[in-house]
Amino acid sequence: MLKRAEVKLTDRVHDQCAFETAIAHKLRVAAQNDRMQLYGEVYNEYGEKFPESLPKDSTDAERNARYEAAFLRRFVTPETVVAEIGPGRCHLSVAIAPLVAKIYGVDVSDVGAGADKAVPNFELRQTDGIHMPFDSDSVDLVISNQLMEHLHPDDAYDQLREIYRVLREGGNYICVTPSRLNGPHDCSAYFEDLPCPVQAGDYMANGLHLKEYSTRELLVLFNAAGFKRMQTFIGARARYVSVPPSAMNWIETAVRLIPARRRKRSSLLGAILGNRVCATK
Repeated sequence: MLKRAEVKLTDRVHDQCAFETAIAHKLRVAAQNDRMQLYGEVYNEYGEKFPESLPKDSTDAERNARYEAAFLRRFVTPETVVAEIGPGRCHLSVAIAPLVAKIYGVDVSDVGAGADKAVPNFELRQTDGIHMPFDSDSVDLVISNQLMEHLHPDDAYDQLREIYRVLREGGNYICVTPSRLNGPHDCSAYFEDLPCPVQAGDYMANGLHLKEYSTRELLVLFNAAGFKRMQTFIGARARYVSVPPSAMNWIETAVRLIPARRRKRSSLLGAILGNRVCATK
């Protein structure tokens, strides 16, 4: 059997899942101009109603940030300017700050964001969820970790074009986002009264993961946004190896032979399927 991550289900968790599903629906049906205001509003409201959902300062969070910083070392120098989209409590930004010249956190919400971090070369800036608050050709590296799945799929391309705009020539975008193939990774399918549909053989997230992607889908999207070269990685806990995109396509095709119910929330598949892509301008 494929090992699954366990979640303790309570009435409070049910209320949280129901609320998340409701505000996700609000984002899904909203027009893009409305979504640019809604992103901040719904996440602020979510954090106020369910403060336990906000990122926490913890030993685990700091350890995971160190793992990610170890992976990112290969992409930075002491002169690098970095922007992290959706930084949460900014554990990763703090972890890589000593390695770079400047690190920006870019977030839609002012609830729970790590603006209190006492790091001299860190600065928090606000976004509408799509536009990047930087001049063109001004950033060397953009990173997002568990962010892209929270974007409306109609906004993903526009945000990628914004990332492409602010990157200097030869700059990189590192995107880490959960794979649809062993999803859903949000609150979907915990409870029978909050159904999780199956489409094309995969479970579809129904909460605030507005779209979970396969690696194949990400590569097509990044290419359409103008990125010249893509690298994909597999692994865990700072031990990552580069895998040709063609090999990732083969892996995903093979994994889809496993029934969706056995892939769902499989932690064992996470090291193989967790999307980790470097796109170069």
